[in-house]
Amino acid sequence: MSLDKIKFISFDLWGTLIWGGSPEYRQGKLAIFQKYLETEATLGTIRRFAAKADNYFNILSEEEGIDYSFRARIGWIHERVDSRIPTLSHEIFEQIEAALGKLIALHPPFLIEKDLPQTLQLLKESGYQLGVISNSGTITGKNMRRALKVLGLVDFFDLLVFSEEVRIAKPHPGMFNYIITKMELAPSELLHIGDNLRADVGGAIGAGCRTLHYSSASSSEVPSLNLIKYLPLKLKEDKI
Repeated sequence: MSLDKIKFISFDLWGTLIWGGSPEYRQGKLAIFQKYLETEATLGTIRRFAAKADNYFNILSEEEGIDYSFRARIGWIHERVDSRIPTLSHEIFEQIEAALGKLIALHPPFLIEKDLPQTLQLLKESGYQLGVISNSGTITGKNMRRALKVLGLVDFFDLLVFSEEVRIAKPHPGMFNYIITKMELAPSELLHIGDNLRADVGGAIGAGCRTLHYSSASSSEVPSLNLIKYLPLKLKEDKI
């Protein structure tokens, strides 16, 4: 696959640029759910339901191309714990989002590659526009921007697209078309990089974009990249 004439590079977040979360964040998130859902369920019970919700809605989002993130997942958990609140109001969702926002700012995710800021800076200096295309989960776009700011990444990106905000999810081509339309690109001028073969690679191909699978395993069928730090050189060599 040629990487010539690329103008915009988009990245998946989880499993591509960032990973996991500190024990403080994971435990704090469960405590927030326990508090605002007004339940006496143990943190262990809430953890199990939260994991099941993530697994269920991640699969559903990829199958249907529809966003099932913050409210859907918390609502699913609420229905399965012994809550003293019969219905979650808009205000309760806002309180949960605000509490999670403060928590993730204190305990942000980890960079997969420690030199990622330097790599993104080099790509910007080479003339590429950069963006993010991410399915949201329980972290809203607003809160993810807070985390990216703490990590020193947010200013590198010209556009960030979160499924929770556009109501569709990868691999739906609309996630990629959103950037194509906003940035006035031809589909082939967008290169998307992500770790999920179905959501990232398949989604990008379905939208007519070019793509690299972020993976340490090489494949003759899918062009891959095992480290983001190698991307500037890969792009340069492809133009020679």
